[in-house]
Amino acid sequence: MQPLFQLLSIVWLVEMAVPWFLLFYVPVMHFYVKFARIYRQSGREIKRLNSNSKSPIFQHFSESLAGLTSIRAFGVSEKFLEVNRSHIDLNSTTLKVADTAIRWFAMRLQLCSALIVLTTTLFITLDSGGLDPATAGLALSYSLTSTLVLQAVIQSLTQLEVSMNSVERINFYCGVEQERLPHVPTDRNHVEPGGPGWPQRGKIEFLNVTARYRAGLPHVLDNLTVTIEAGSAVGFCGRTGSGKSSTMLTLFRVLELEVGRILIDGFDVGLCHSMCFAKRLPCCHKIRCCSRGLSATI
Repeated sequence: MQPLFQLLSIVWLVEMAVPWFLLFYVPVMHFYVKFARIYRQSGREIKRLNSNSKSPIFQHFSESLAGLTSIRAFGVSEKFLEVNRSHIDLNSTTLKVADTAIRWFAMRLQLCSALIVLTTTLFITLDSGGLDPATAGLALSYSLTSTLVLQAVIQSLTQLEVSMNSVERINFYCGVEQERLPHVPTDRNHVEPGGPGWPQRGKIEFLNVTARYRAGLPHVLDNLTVTIEAGSAVGFCGRTGSGKSSTMLTLFRVLELEVGRILIDGFDVGLCHSMCFAKRLPCCHKIRCCSRGLSATI
């Protein structure tokens, strides 16, 4: 607020010295606001694109660090470097566009400021007989200061709105539906849900299971009901998108159910502590290749 009050004081002071100053200052202010509106609309979207282009860089970097041994083992380092360069190039492009927009805005602000100083000089020259040199110098000096303060005010307001993109992203994530909180036992000697030896037999029951990855998407599992007896070896076959992986995700509670229950040895896994559940069920990830001895055994 201090630059705004400073600007009003300077305009009032120059107006007292040069009465015709305000007649030209108001139209120039209109162009200031017009240019600021144009910059805000584009700058806000450019800032959003810049923020979105940063996420793939950090994600790809963290994935590369986690799988560094596999990348070197398969000899695909150059491929990962090329993907990383493409992400950085995209982010650099948004930075270049943002810098161009700032230069565009600054050039027009400086042009309006030059017009204000020029007009003040013309008014002082035309009214040289009614102004003493001290008053004329004071008006000219403060008209130049007013342009600097006005540029600072306009740029601060526009940058504030552009920077609110971060607040917008935080507000969006605050509105995302949270996962269901697990039951957290307060007693260290508490018997874990399902019993200390659970699961003992391994009987799995899907009862009217319906699930989707997020709201608005179609169901990946729709009213699935199946019973897998203990000790059975079961394989899921089907086309891409038929729900094979989704069934396993619901079983391990990676994908929460919308309707229905999953029972293991008669216990509803939706009531189990998520960490306890992860420790009780082993999972072997699928691989695309197998060794010669394993293929011979199969």
